[in-house]
Amino acid sequence: MIVIGCFATANTIDGKTGLTIQVPLIPSDIPNYTQIMLFIQFIFCAFIGAHVFCSDVSVAFFGFEIMGAADILYDYILANKNRIEEDPDLLKIITIRYCEIVDIIKRFNSIISVMNLVQFVTSAFLSFAIFFIIRLNPKNPVGYSSALCVLVQLFIPCVFGEFIKNKMERLSMTMYLTNWYDLSLKNQKSFLIVLGMIQREYGLRAAGMYDVNIYTFIEVFPPKFYEN
Repeated sequence: MIVIGCFATANTIDGKTGLTIQVPLIPSDIPNYTQIMLFIQFIFCAFIGAHVFCSDVSVAFFGFEIMGAADILYDYILANKNRIEEDPDLLKIITIRYCEIVDIIKRFNSIISVMNLVQFVTSAFLSFAIFFIIRLNPKNPVGYSSALCVLVQLFIPCVFGEFIKNKMERLSMTMYLTNWYDLSLKNQKSFLIVLGMIQREYGLRAAGMYDVNIYTFIEVFPPKFYEN
């Protein structure tokens, strides 16, 4: 939508009509043809923008849910870490809650993993093509707006992946720093099993293989990539 708007603006500045969409079966000699086409173009852009916004917001809601659940469990552990020795059932509650968060992350990954992989691959190819166009036409604003759209679209899931990863690591460290060594031998064995589970790295993945975080974003778009 931003690209179409910039392209239309650039055409208008150059003295053209600003049309980027040609609707078939509509004769060009009808009265107010340009105004009608611009209105149809605006409607199409609005629908595209609404669709992209709703898709990104739906993904963001899942990310906020995971981060919120991790923060709640983190605060609960900090508030009750000295009570684990007195009330071993707290360990069971924490373990169940942690497993629920891990299950949400796994289901979230199963939903968006393929989409993330496709987005990474297409964004990489699009970025090469767009920056090649920018080098050929450095004064054309369409190339810069297209590059910005590609970068932002890929940056958003990477930011969510980085936040989720950091919150899960913080949660694991908090679990480790509890007074678990004061528990009975039986509860210590149970806690060590849980501790082994939480030492794994949980976060967003593309196709179950590639981590989705800021480091991956930097690998796909290294700083040298933007140098002229």
